[in-house]
Amino acid sequence: MNISKYRHNYNDWTGKTINNLTFIEDSGKRNTAGNALWLIRCFCGVEFISKPSRVTAKTTVSCGCYRRKVSSEAQKKRLGIKHPRWNPDKTYEDRVERRCFNELKIWRNLIYRRDNYTCLCCGQRGGYLQAHHMNGWHWCEEERFDINNGVTLCRE
Repeated sequence: MNISKYRHNYNDWTGKTINNLTFIEDSGKRNTAGNALWLIRCFCGVEFISKPSRVTAKTTVSCGCYRRKVSSEAQKKRLGIKHPRWNPDKTYEDRVERRCFNELKIWRNLIYRRDNYTCLCCGQRGGYLQAHHMNGWHWCEEERFDINNGVTLCRE
């Protein structure tokens, strides 16, 4: 590869390891600024292409596996009683009541389809629609998922 036509301060990173990332070879590709893009192997074995400056500045610390690992560990630490918005006053029944998302999604789509995706107040078709319960969610539990208890409305 003819390196001279690119930058005069070309550094050979081949074989160097920084932050558990090993530079394998120059990929032969350049970004829009003309900087060399290198083929890099992550400590997990995945290979990807990046600029050396992103690795040395610690902007890139892995192929993405580190972020996935850290976020899944952080998520496990915030479950249930450890979550900052945990409400100790709620009962188990209150928590289960909030978990019927699938049924609500099906109900909502049936309402939209029945009303032809049109707001019943202003006649707007499409846009930001909401399926609204005519008899309230909290005080009319037996009609929560009844298609006759819903109307399509726009957000305005």
